[in-house]
Amino acid sequence: MGLPEVNYSKDEILWWEMIGRRMRRTWQSLQITKNEFDLRRYFNLLSAENFGVVVEIGINHGGSAAFFMDSLDMLGHEDVPFVGVDISPPTFLVHTHPYEIYIGGSTDNGVVEKVLRRIEEKKALFILDSDHCASHVYAELHYYAAALVPGSVLVVEDTELNGHPVVVNFGPGPWEAINRFLAENPTMFEPIPLEYGNYTTNPGGWLRRVGG
Repeated sequence: MGLPEVNYSKDEILWWEMIGRRMRRTWQSLQITKNEFDLRRYFNLLSAENFGVVVEIGINHGGSAAFFMDSLDMLGHEDVPFVGVDISPPTFLVHTHPYEIYIGGSTDNGVVEKVLRRIEEKKALFILDSDHCASHVYAELHYYAAALVPGSVLVVEDTELNGHPVVVNFGPGPWEAINRFLAENPTMFEPIPLEYGNYTTNPGGWLRRVGG
């Protein structure tokens, strides 16, 4: 199993180049780098599925972390914990929702052990959005993907890099990492059909854990 290349319309590519990646957004005054279509997809997943934990690897300024916690509260999932990982703490993130932030690299042994304990036997929404070079994303998949229980959702962010279809000179990135991992583990995940067309910065990156 690999990622099929998608034929994008001129309007979709224009959206990526002018809006999808470059527009500055905030949530609760914190910078958030996810776009409005993907945020809606995340909200719909949180609404439709009974996750036991939400994990975001790479929380950056904390805007998306605040979004996930606000969404969980809004949907009546106040007891579903949020777990974030980053190399530095988000300075202004404060929230009443239960959350834990682990400081360090996402492939550091101590961080991996803590995250694995938090997702053990829990259906997870698990998001990879840290260092986007292919070797790092592949390492994250190696450490975390097999630990996700069936039914969990894995989202690998920014697979559009390196010409899929934008930033053609980025170099091997998340897209290439997923392709390699899925080729080695062809029965572990299946793609999640997208709402709202191809307006996502994560083409091919929305996956459901099924087996293998």
